[in-house]
Amino acid sequence: MKTKIYWVTTIILLIFPIFSFCQNSFKVEEGLARYNEAVRAQKAGDFVTAKAHYQKTMMLLGGERPDIMKAVYNNMGVLQARMGNTQAAEAAFHAALAIDPDYKEANFNIGVFYGQLGDIEKALFYLTKILNRTGDFVIDGEKKE
Repeated sequence: MKTKIYWVTTIILLIFPIFSFCQNSFKVEEGLARYNEAVRAQKAGDFVTAKAHYQKTMMLLGGERPDIMKAVYNNMGVLQARMGNTQAAEAAFHAALAIDPDYKEANFNIGVFYGQLGDIEKALFYLTKILNRTGDFVIDGEKKE
C-alpha cells in the first residue's frame, strides 16, 4: 500500500508543474490577445471596449510580462485622459513608470498630460527626463524636433 501511495504522489508531483506551466502559458497568451484587442479598439475610438480589454490583460498577466504591463498602463493612461478621468490617467502613467522609470512613451505621455492640465513644472520634469536619458527626443522611432 505504501508503495502505491508513493508512486501516486510521485506522479502527481511530476505532473503538477507541467500543468501549472501550461496554465500560466495560456494566461500569458490570452493576456497578449486581450492587449492586442485593446490596442485595436483604442485606435478605433472604442474606449469602453479598450478599457475592458486592458483590465482583462492586467488580470491575466499580472507580473508575468512587465514589458507588456508597462505598455498596458501607459495606454490605459492615455485612454483615461481622453475619457476625462484625470486621476485614473495619472495613476496609470505612474504605474507604467513604476515598472520602468525610463519608459520613454510613459514619460512623454505623462508630460503631455500634465501640460494639458496646466501643470508646467511637472510637464517639464517628465519631458526633460526623456531628453536627459536619450540625448534626442525620440518617440515611436521618430526623432521629434
